[in-house]
Amino acid sequence: MARRYFIDQLPDDGGAVLVGDTAHHLATVLRVRPGDAIVLADGRGGSCEATVERVGGGKVALQAGPITHAPAPAFRLHVAFA
Repeated sequence: MARRYFIDQLPDDGGAVLVGDTAHHLATVLRVRPGDAIVLADGRGGSCEATVERVGGGKVALQAGPITHAPAPAFRLHVAFA
């Protein structure tokens, strides 16, 4: 199962480069290697599968697939605290 990472802007279908905290976490903490699969999500229902192409120099290069959007939930849940 691929790990899911939240980023602000999902890449278009094709190549993408991650930098900053997400790239650092992938490269030095999780030690991803070329060929590893991950899932990128934007936190608003959009996601895409990606494959790591290169790691180094504070960057992680990816080959991203098409963006998919989760369907809207069938109901809304409201939680209240007293």
